[in-house]
Amino acid sequence: MALPTLVRLGGLPVRAVPETSAAVIGNLDYLRRLDEVLDGAAKQLLDPLYEIVPTLDKTERRPVLRAKRRVFQGRATGLSEEVLAALPAELRALLERWDALVARKEETRARLAVLVDVDLDRSRELLAA
Repeated sequence: MALPTLVRLGGLPVRAVPETSAAVIGNLDYLRRLDEVLDGAAKQLLDPLYEIVPTLDKTERRPVLRAKRRVFQGRATGLSEEVLAALPAELRALLERWDALVARKEETRARLAVLVDVDLDRSRELLAA
């Protein structure tokens, strides 16, 4: 999903353009902070994943390698409960936290898309009047 684009309408005084709602601004700020947390979580994960891969059985190695790539791409790991159970508890906790953060980001982006649509409709109504 692409992030919404916010623009200023040229030729109109600033006071004529409706302000963005507090909900949109709040969700954008939350999304920015969440991205920062995800960056830190990715840094915590990549080295332990790199180190554990050679020690894993072949059946676990491929999914963990795939998960490592997905973390690097900022996506959920997609690891099954069986593979997670085979990993050390500390790494499993980091992976579960990562997946929870990614899910929270997806939820926030979906909520933001709805809020931007509502805000855009409100702005159009005010500008058309």
